[in-house]
Amino acid sequence: MQLRVNSTSNGLSKAAAATDQAVGAIMQMLTSGELGPGDRLPPERDLALHLGFSRSTVREAIRGLEMMRVLQVRHGEGVFVTSLNAPLLLEATGFAMQLMRDHEVVELLELRAVLEGAAAAWASARMSDEQLRALLHALDQMDRATTADELLEADIAFHACIAAGAGNAVLASVLDSFSARTYHARHLRAGLDLEATLESAKLAHHRIYDAVASRDPESARSSASTHVLVVAAWLRSVLNEEYAPPAPPEVARPGRAPRTRRAER
Repeated sequence: MQLRVNSTSNGLSKAAAATDQAVGAIMQMLTSGELGPGDRLPPERDLALHLGFSRSTVREAIRGLEMMRVLQVRHGEGVFVTSLNAPLLLEATGFAMQLMRDHEVVELLELRAVLEGAAAAWASARMSDEQLRALLHALDQMDRATTADELLEADIAFHACIAAGAGNAVLASVLDSFSARTYHARHLRAGLDLEATLESAKLAHHRIYDAVASRDPESARSSASTHVLVVAAWLRSVLNEEYAPPAPPEVARPGRAPRTRRAER
C-alpha cells in the first residue's frame, strides 16, 4: 500500500512539473514576441507538438494561465492572449492576497506605506487641477462621514484619487490590490472606537491633501507613509494581544498555602 501511495505521489509531482514547464514555454512565446496581446494560440494539438508536451499537459497549462488572466478561452473560437495590461494581470495578485494570514497583513501594510508615500509624492507633482478637485471631494466625503462604512468608502476613494494622480497605472493597480486585502483590518479598527478613528483619520487625510495641494512631494510622501504605518502599528498591537499565550496560573508563594474557596455554610 505504501508503495502505491508513493507511486501516485511521484506521478502527480511529475505531472505538475511538466505543467509548470509548459506554462514557462508559453510564457516564453509571449516574452519573445512570438505571441502578443489579442493573438490566437495555435490549436491545442499543434501547440502540444510545437512545445513538445502532451495535449493534457498543455491543456492544464492553459487553464493555469487563464486563471492568471494571461489567456482567455473562448468556447468555439479558441484560446487568445488577453490585453496583458496591469490591472487585469494584477487581479490574480489581489485574489492571492485574500488568503494571507493576519500577521502577513501587517507586513503588507508596511509595504503599502512605502508605495502610498511614493504615490502621494508623484501625485503632488503630476496631479491635474481636475484630479485635485476630485481629491478634495473625497476629503469632504470623509469629513461628513459618521459611520465606519462611510469612513472606509471615503478613505478608499481618497487613496484611489492619489494613486490615479500619481500617473503610474501599475502602481495604481498594485495599491488597489493592497486596499482590497487590508479593508477588513481598517473596518475592524473603525469599529473598535469609531469616534477616535473618525477624528484621527480625518486629520491624517487633511495633512496628505494639504501636502499634495501645496505641491510638496516630500511632505506628501511623509504624511501618506506615516498614515499607513500608524494603521500597521495598531494592527500589530491588536494581533500581539489576540495571539499572546495565556497568562500562567497563579502560583502560591513559598510558605503560603494556595487560596481555596471556603465551604458554604
